[in-house]
Amino acid sequence: MVQETDILPMVLTEQDGVPLLAPIAGYANRTEIMPGATHNWFLSRTQYAQLDTLAQSYQPSVCHALLGLLYVYFARVQNTQECVIGLPVLNRTPPAFKQTIGLFASSIPLRCNHDHKLSFIELMQAIARNLRESYRSQCFPASEVNRPAGVFQAGRKRLFDLSLSFNKHDHKVNCGDNGPLETVKLNHGYEQTPLALYVGGYADGQDIQVEFSYNLAYFDAEEIESIQSIQSIQSIQSIQSIQSIQSIQSR
Repeated sequence: MVQETDILPMVLTEQDGVPLLAPIAGYANRTEIMPGATHNWFLSRTQYAQLDTLAQSYQPSVCHALLGLLYVYFARVQNTQECVIGLPVLNRTPPAFKQTIGLFASSIPLRCNHDHKLSFIELMQAIARNLRESYRSQCFPASEVNRPAGVFQAGRKRLFDLSLSFNKHDHKVNCGDNGPLETVKLNHGYEQTPLALYVGGYADGQDIQVEFSYNLAYFDAEEIESIQSIQSIQSIQSIQSIQSIQSIQSR
């Protein structure tokens, strides 16, 4: 059984630590629910497969590569060595749940605190190890993770300001004589996490959609487009060899 003391090292080292991201000036004390917005970026299946193949050749996966890119960027921009990234999981462990209609989801708070001297390959491998350890707490309700971590006692609204979600579903359906129809994911427009990334593969052969869903109290459209176009993210599009991914941190 996972104890509270097992969770704490994975999420926060300081109960009074400041959040990774701060609201834009003028938004910090506003009480209304702020709306969100989205920015979409599309990655070809070929480019995505290249990244996945490269990552898996060193045991991690494309998930760990993208987590590493997020960590490298925000650790550098925020001048910190630590950040917590939320990673939603389906949480359908028991066989009965896998046969039940509905959504079973929870978010793993993945604490990243790594030496900046690591190569990107070493960083991916370290993140993969941390994530395997964090799976122990995936069945815990958010309240049971927030409470021992002292999130609300420290005046924080959430445990993590970033999240990364992978949605791999083929939602094509047949509708009478009209043939197969495709369903489209719609955003509700009120993302409360400062920045949530959704990596979606919704149909075989189609490009991978990377949706930047953000809260307007923390980012504007120009900032999000800048994040999407920074060199570390652009490097995904041109990865051809191990040398290119190793150079991400040094650029």
